[in-house]
Amino acid sequence: MEDSYGFTSSHSTYVYQGEVESIVDFGVFVRFDFDRKVGLVHYSKIPGCKSHKDLKKMCKIGDKIKVRIQSINYKKGQILLDCVEFPVENHIDPCSMLHDS
Repeated sequence: MEDSYGFTSSHSTYVYQGEVESIVDFGVFVRFDFDRKVGLVHYSKIPGCKSHKDLKKMCKIGDKIKVRIQSINYKKGQILLDCVEFPVENHIDPCSMLHDS
């Protein structure tokens, strides 16, 4: 059975593909490919990303990203996401950042 967002009760077991719609200091907003709904991936949920500065180096608007739904707050209309796969072409090896000055 689907909820008002179009997700099933077992939504957290599925991996969805989306597109980075905007980048903010605390994460990225991702629009799902199958509809116009948008969810947030906090920067701490993206592998190799330790701060919003890393995030702005790692991704750009329009990048594809695979996510899993962590939680939905129906009252506030918010979808919180976990990153499952981030684009390889935009991935920065965290160790390489130690040498940047």
